[in-house]
Amino acid sequence: MLNFFTRSLLRTITGVFFLVAVVPLGTAGYLAFTYAKEGLEKAAFDKLRSERELRRKELIRSLHLAMDNLSFLAATPTVRKGVEQLTSYHENKKGSPDSTFDVGSDLYQRIYSEISPLFRSFPDTHKSELNGYDDFLLISAKTGHVMFSLGKLEDLGDNLNTGKLSQSGLAKVWQKVVSTEKPALADYSRYEPTKGVSAFLGVPVKGADGKVSAVLVLRLGSEAVNAVFISSWELGKTAEVYVVGQDLIMRSQSRFVNDPTVLVKKVDTLPAREAVQDMEGAVVIENDQGQSLLSSYSHVGLNEDERLGADFDWGVLAEQGRSEAFQSVTGLSIRMALIGLVAAAAAIVCAFLLAKRLSGPIIRAAGVAAKVSEGDLTVELPEVKRNDEIGALVRAIRLMITDLREQIRRIADGARILSSAATEISLTVSQLAAGSTETTTAVTETTTTVEQVRQSAKVSADKARNVTETSEKAAEASESGKVATDEAEVTMKRIKEQMQSIGESVMRLNEKSETIQSIISAVQDLADQSNLLAVNASIEAVRAGDLGKGFGVVAAEIKSLADQSKTATGRIREILADIRNSITATVLTAEQSAGSVQSGVEKSRQAGESIKLLADSVGAAVKAARVIEASSAQQNVGVDQVARAMSSIQDAMRQNSEGVAQLEQAARSLSDFAKDLNGLVDRYRI
Repeated sequence: MLNFFTRSLLRTITGVFFLVAVVPLGTAGYLAFTYAKEGLEKAAFDKLRSERELRRKELIRSLHLAMDNLSFLAATPTVRKGVEQLTSYHENKKGSPDSTFDVGSDLYQRIYSEISPLFRSFPDTHKSELNGYDDFLLISAKTGHVMFSLGKLEDLGDNLNTGKLSQSGLAKVWQKVVSTEKPALADYSRYEPTKGVSAFLGVPVKGADGKVSAVLVLRLGSEAVNAVFISSWELGKTAEVYVVGQDLIMRSQSRFVNDPTVLVKKVDTLPAREAVQDMEGAVVIENDQGQSLLSSYSHVGLNEDERLGADFDWGVLAEQGRSEAFQSVTGLSIRMALIGLVAAAAAIVCAFLLAKRLSGPIIRAAGVAAKVSEGDLTVELPEVKRNDEIGALVRAIRLMITDLREQIRRIADGARILSSAATEISLTVSQLAAGSTETTTAVTETTTTVEQVRQSAKVSADKARNVTETSEKAAEASESGKVATDEAEVTMKRIKEQMQSIGESVMRLNEKSETIQSIISAVQDLADQSNLLAVNASIEAVRAGDLGKGFGVVAAEIKSLADQSKTATGRIREILADIRNSITATVLTAEQSAGSVQSGVEKSRQAGESIKLLADSVGAAVKAARVIEASSAQQNVGVDQVARAMSSIQDAMRQNSEGVAQLEQAARSLSDFAKDLNGLVDRYRI
């Protein structure tokens, strides 16, 4: 799809113009349609709600009117007098609450004829087929007898307490009015005397004493409700407004059903259920025929109105077919579609005309450009009298063709000159390539020779380096020996001094042992004297008898101590003798060691001098080896520099050869290019 538009400028402009013109219009139309649709839908619901509220209020108003009329009749003197007459008539007949009410006597007929004209005027002035005023009844508050019935049906004379109508709506409204003394409304129900459906409105009739003496009841037919909702049929063919009771059964006639629907047709839908639950709203539903409906619903509010006195409520619903309600929306969509189609057609026509005007000069220019691409520069593009971009394009193409002719002419001249020059360059480069090849061969041979010299120099340098390292290690070893010899000499001197010190210490020890010997002799003498003293003391203690026993003990202890001292002294003398012998041997040994140490010191001094001479000789050898190594290193560096220089020359010659080859190739390429350029220029016709 995209290729269809991009293959032609006319199609592209038409498509773009269509998108720019129609898409915004379509978007605006869609938004307008959406907003209009929402507004129309809201208007449709509002219309249903307004109609529903109108009919609901009309229903309440009609019931109020009926209740007001009934209250007016109940307060008239005619009704009050008639109630008194009928009550008195029943009592004079000796009627009881359980007895029947006699309605066949002449007196009753006379009373009936006096009352009936008042009630008959209402059905005559209010057409019963519109307001539903079917009958008026007077019921005794005390006995429950139906004392008066304008229609004289089967209910006349019946007792609502015990009769066949005791469960009817009439009985319910009578009971509520009697109990509350206020107006009351009874819902529609089946009423046997009429064989149909009826609702009842009742008001109290009070006597002269202010008490309720009777109940005046208005029997309403279904017309009372249908009269209110019949005008709603004008809403549309599918529209309907109706009411349902708490049992979801209709209380009004459906316009779409020929048979009666009041108290017959049940409407079990969500709006109906919510309406009888005092809720209000609007929804879209489907009926039992599958039709889509707009439904607006609410409760009537009967039980909220004190004037009616109802204990029930109805729901009112206004419904209309969705297709009919949104008929205006459908018409709007059709009109919007027609407008869109017309706008699209107009946009396409305008786009086509505009595209044709724009594409014509461009197509002619494209044709000229195609011929130029084929090599025909003799073509001419007609000049256009336009001041827009297309005119500028045409003028630019005309100028381009003119300039291209001139440039091709110049290129042709340059190509011929270039071809001649390329031929000459190619010959020169061939000669240069041959000379460069010979030079490269010579440089390669020289480089090989220099590399061999460099390897020999490297081996010599390595040998010199090894000699230097060996000499340095020998110098280090001799230096270490010299240091060790010096240290040994110092150590021997120190040992000699220590031996001398030991000798002196031994001599002093010998002197001390002699001193100890003299002390031991003194102690020996002291022990002897103490022993003698102890013997004397023992003798004296014996002489003293008992008094000298303690002194004798002391003398014995002294004697024992003297003996121990003597024994210890002898032991010490023996030890000292051994020490003196050891000292004598030590002195002799120290004197011999001193002589040996002196000899070792002399030998160490001589070894140190020999090692010093060796170290000096090794140092001189190391210096010579270092000089040889430095010379070899310098020679090696020089050879390396020569080798690198030759390698650089060789690389330069190789690059020169490659450059010459490239130059030769470039010369051939230039020559080929000159030929191609000549061929390219030859295809243009100027």
